[in-house]
Amino acid sequence: MKQDITLEYDSGPFRALNSLGLDIVKNDSLRAKINQTYSVLLPFRISFNPTEIIQTKIYELEYKIQKFIPTLKPDGNTQMTKVLNVENILQNQDFYWILEFETNKYWNYRVHDHEIKRILEELKTDIEKELSK
Repeated sequence: MKQDITLEYDSGPFRALNSLGLDIVKNDSLRAKINQTYSVLLPFRISFNPTEIIQTKIYELEYKIQKFIPTLKPDGNTQMTKVLNVENILQNQDFYWILEFETNKYWNYRVHDHEIKRILEELKTDIEKELSK
């Protein structure tokens, strides 16, 4: 039942610049902004994660809304297949609570994703301005 989104960014260019020495960037405010973006802002935005308590509640609910159906495999062995138990979903208030939580979580992921794009676009514009001087 667990499904998540992973936000990532390519830190390779920053690591390469860092290995050359950030002092190669002569503009002090741009150098500080590059460092702040890759050392603080992006890691903070990427680290967004729902709380452990919420995940525990989701795992506890799983067994209530799923059922196992035995399936005979071609080799004669039995395999248990997990399917949703729709009746239990519709009668379980925790399910609605978790649905609301998951909806809000993905909305927050979307906000974080847009903020990461905004941060990187702003940094790109600043770098382009500096390079055009």
